[in-house]
Amino acid sequence: AVHGGWVAGYRAEISLSRELDLGLVILSNAETRLVSELGRAFWDLAFDPARSLTSNAVPDR
Repeated sequence: AVHGGWVAGYRAEISLSRELDLGLVILSNAETRLVSELGRAFWDLAFDPARSLTSNAVPDR
């Protein structure tokens, strides 16, 4: 389950995997898509631990 949102100057995303018994909260004081991108990268790695950060799981910024 994922829920995210924004208000001028802030972004947030909350996500939960009951399957992995794991949750993630990302809070940012900037209006950037990086919050969503980091969330996706986190879950990609959580569900596929063999994948490494060096495989460009997180886009270059």
